[in-house]
Amino acid sequence: YYKKVYDALKNDPDKNRKLYTRAGYSLAAIKSMRMDFEGSMVIALDMYKTMEANDSFKLQQREAILSLIAGNQAELNQNTEAERTYLKCYEILKSLYGGPENNGIDFVIHGSNIIELYYRMAQYDKMADWITRTESALKVYEQYGDSALIHEYKGHLAIWRAILLQNTGRQHEAASVYDAIPHSCFVNQFVVNSAITYLQDAGRNAEIAELYNFLDSTFYSNDGAKMNFDND
Repeated sequence: YYKKVYDALKNDPDKNRKLYTRAGYSLAAIKSMRMDFEGSMVIALDMYKTMEANDSFKLQQREAILSLIAGNQAELNQNTEAERTYLKCYEILKSLYGGPENNGIDFVIHGSNIIELYYRMAQYDKMADWITRTESALKVYEQYGDSALIHEYKGHLAIWRAILLQNTGRQHEAASVYDAIPHSCFVNQFVVNSAITYLQDAGRNAEIAELYNFLDSTFYSNDGAKMNFDND
């Protein structure tokens, strides 16, 4: 469905910019979630080029596509490009909302993406800075945000802090942080995969097998390639 709509509109998106953006983003996101990062990049880069040439597209729409591009760059080990793109996304968020007091969950999500990138790059000082920055954004979001998302990201950020501690010579502290995280925070495959990363780094192999079984019996038993995108 998304491919048919995108193909029908990509040469003349002004016919229905909202539908073009929704269909194209969803198609590129599905390809990325199914690990076709190159295929996702082809669509996302073409969309971003179209949006840059057309002032009618909202800045929020450009930011969403840029974020998808950054994620694909990271998966393709284009780390320098991913860093540049993620930081550009974050600057767009600041220009749109000022700070986490407005639409704070986007600051938390983007901060989490940047944290993961710096982990992959083994740039632990930058990783530590972004963990602190994202924790601060989450504290602001806690004042008005969705309790389920707050619970999820508290757990996810704690996992990243445990990973940071594990990789900077503070293994006992890392274990204490990780072991204090409620299992109820493991609400999607992204959180669980981060937990697996910590367990791998810590050599806790028995627990890794348990989490892989948990993934197989929950999130991976369904088609997880479903996107919810609204440009209103």
